[in-house]
Amino acid sequence: MQLVRTDGSIASGAEAVFGTVGRQNTYKASRIFAALTEFGYRVIARNRNFFYHVTRFTFGTRIEPSRFEFTQTIFLRALAVSTLAAFGSLSFRSPASSDRTASFP
Repeated sequence: MQLVRTDGSIASGAEAVFGTVGRQNTYKASRIFAALTEFGYRVIARNRNFFYHVTRFTFGTRIEPSRFEFTQTIFLRALAVSTLAAFGSLSFRSPASSDRTASFP
């Protein structure tokens, strides 16, 4: 992969991928990370056919971004309700439960 930036500079390989998705700072932050991602990019590039079949087997023929907005909204609302219920239950404790000397049958 080649990325030609607006200033005319050219990036290739994993650096181009990170530049395309706007994460070039992540790539440039560590030489070790950059070396590992370049190695991974080369392995996948050399074995494109194999990784194509792995991708089709794993994700199917239609590869598209996941849409989790609805699921995330439902989860966060359920979490908020359960948190409110937990904290709300503290205010409805019976006086006997806060008395350390109370005995239970």
